[in-house]
Amino acid sequence: RKALLLGAGEMSKLAAVHLQANGVANIYIASRTRSRVDELAAQLGGETVEFNRIGKALGEVDFVISSTSAPRPIITKERMARVMKNRACRPIFLIDIAVPRDVAPDVAEIEGVFVYNIDDLHFFLDRCRRDREAEVEKVRAIVDEETAKFMAYLRTQEALPLIKQLRAKFDKVHTSEWERYSSRLAHLPEADREYVRKMLKSVVNKLTHDPIIRIRRYAADGADRQKLDVARELFGLPAPDETVSPKEN
Repeated sequence: RKALLLGAGEMSKLAAVHLQANGVANIYIASRTRSRVDELAAQLGGETVEFNRIGKALGEVDFVISSTSAPRPIITKERMARVMKNRACRPIFLIDIAVPRDVAPDVAEIEGVFVYNIDDLHFFLDRCRRDREAEVEKVRAIVDEETAKFMAYLRTQEALPLIKQLRAKFDKVHTSEWERYSSRLAHLPEADREYVRKMLKSVVNKLTHDPIIRIRRYAADGADRQKLDVARELFGLPAPDETVSPKEN
């Protein structure tokens, strides 16, 4: 790719650096101030072009970035029409960042010539800014959602001691009842006794399933956390800071 810079000021320098970073290898520089052209060309490794001979360069390059201080357009429709006759239908992009404009408005009427000025660039910048803001909002929504999930998870972790107490209490009931009645099943084969024991354990698990689900739900929802105390009282479970002595067990 080739580019032509019209003007050798700071804007042209910034544009050249951007072009080189994006793979434009050949950069031509033209300005009425010869010393500035030579200095910029030396800094960038570009080639200088006599300002009154830019027509030839226009016929070769793919991009033109113009930022001169000329009082009137330096690229007119007539000039660009002559250039396009020798370009074999190759398109050219003219980026006019000068004020007043370096490219006449009617140049954009020529087929294959794409003209962008300061107003167009502002439009693209605004659109990019809006797109970035929209993406930021999406990311923020995702972060908020995941944060809410994580906080809910942390709150459910606080309910684990209560859940363990509940399971331990029902397991104790299961064990004591099995020890109480298993002797009456001594006449049964061991396989049948094991079947009855597992069935009793399954009943206990089913009885605790719904309460445990609700306890987790109450913990996840901060507004329902007082219901955890109700559940603790309902099942006769000690508070977390209560110590249970061996005699009480």
